[in-house]
Amino acid sequence: MLDYLLEDKECFAKRPNEIIDQLFDFFLAGTNTTSYTTQMLIYHMTKNKDVLQKIRADYQKHVIDPYLAEDASPEEKSGEKPIDILKALTFDRTFELEYFNMVYNETMRFHPVVQATSTYEPLVDVKFADIRL
Repeated sequence: MLDYLLEDKECFAKRPNEIIDQLFDFFLAGTNTTSYTTQMLIYHMTKNKDVLQKIRADYQKHVIDPYLAEDASPEEKSGEKPIDILKALTFDRTFELEYFNMVYNETMRFHPVVQATSTYEPLVDVKFADIRL
């Protein structure tokens, strides 16, 4: 997005701070949508204890057990020291959480961040970049 904004020299040459404003808007939109989806996910997990149990089992199977088998210290394996969750939850292991990913996607289906339809009907044509709307 930054590359696209920087290419449009005609638009942003007179107002260089406009790029910063636009990027800030994108950042806020991204964090708000993540926050909303996470809140709805937690809400549904608290209402559906069986789903929460399945997520815990999925997490144990795909994150905790592999960490204990492969990467954990002897103290973590014996239970003398708590598991380092930042080491256990690797990027690759998040893809193994099949049930959690299904619940997450279902949450987004039930509570979409962006509605699929709009009640807004423009009265005139608008040109955005090279696209006429």
